[in-house]
Amino acid sequence: MDRQLIMSNLQHLQIWDLALNLFRDVVITNDHVKGRLIKQLLEEIRRERCGEAIDRQLLRTVVRMLVDLKLYQPVFLSEFLQQSQHFYSQEADTLCRQLSVPDYLIHVDKRIVEEEDRSIAYLEPSSTRQPLIFTLVSELLTRTLDHLLDNGLVASLKAKELSQLRLFYSLLSRVPNGIDKLRAHFRLYVIQVGREIVDNPTQDPEKDRAMIQNLLDYRDNLSELINACFENDATFVRVVQEGYEEFVNQRPNKPAEFLAKYLDSHLRSGNKAQTEEELDRLMDKAMLLFRYIEGKDIFEAFYTKELAKRLLLNKSASVDAEKAMLSKLKQGMYGLYLFSHVFVRERPD
Repeated sequence: MDRQLIMSNLQHLQIWDLALNLFRDVVITNDHVKGRLIKQLLEEIRRERCGEAIDRQLLRTVVRMLVDLKLYQPVFLSEFLQQSQHFYSQEADTLCRQLSVPDYLIHVDKRIVEEEDRSIAYLEPSSTRQPLIFTLVSELLTRTLDHLLDNGLVASLKAKELSQLRLFYSLLSRVPNGIDKLRAHFRLYVIQVGREIVDNPTQDPEKDRAMIQNLLDYRDNLSELINACFENDATFVRVVQEGYEEFVNQRPNKPAEFLAKYLDSHLRSGNKAQTEEELDRLMDKAMLLFRYIEGKDIFEAFYTKELAKRLLLNKSASVDAEKAMLSKLKQGMYGLYLFSHVFVRERPD
């Protein structure tokens, strides 16, 4: 009985396979039928991309048939990818002129979601999704990359548009060398703004007095941005470090002098607006800036002079704070500061 059942099933399978082969060879691969079928499939997909409603179930059935007949890849897929390339090439040319960069990026992100959904809904995802998304990215992002960076990145950085910057990073991570180009443009921005903070061609004393606080705030903003938008990418963190090393030292000795005076203003007894915890955080931030400064001997001269005044005139807010600052300087891999330590030790509590 089992033998008869097995033989019956085998015969049935052979008849089914024979029927499929005949249908494929006689009907579907007929040039006229095949051409009309593929053309109609592509037209339905084009209509859906343009926002029209289509019968997805019907397309799923036709695609399933092509897969069963082993015609999906050789007959349909190459034509589909070619049509997709043409469609998105035209769309990129049109929308780059019509949309702002943020709106264009939102549109691209939406297209990626749509194509991934389309691949799953009625195409054959294992062979379609990857080349389809690659085609979309090539046309909508890779070809337009320089335009997007030149016309959109700086505006988003200046406006602190975190959602836009996150989208920049997310989309450009799909583009070959996209993150490298994003990082290069980010570096130019970091240095440009930093130089504007440090440079003072009019010798405005108010600008100089605000320099250190502005540099500290700017670094905080950049760190928050990298963490929130660029996945705390270590290469972007390094860009900030290298940028600070460059622009902080564009005015020889001045940042060192102003950092010493900045710390003096916060360590004086008249400054009661901050708690010990706030003062400790401020000193930590100042140490980050201190590491970038080349004129550390200039800093030592000014810092020691102001420290002596604070201690001799009993103007220091806290001996503990003074010792903490000197300890941080020592831990920062710089110098001896022996003279400063003597002052702190000799000052009575």
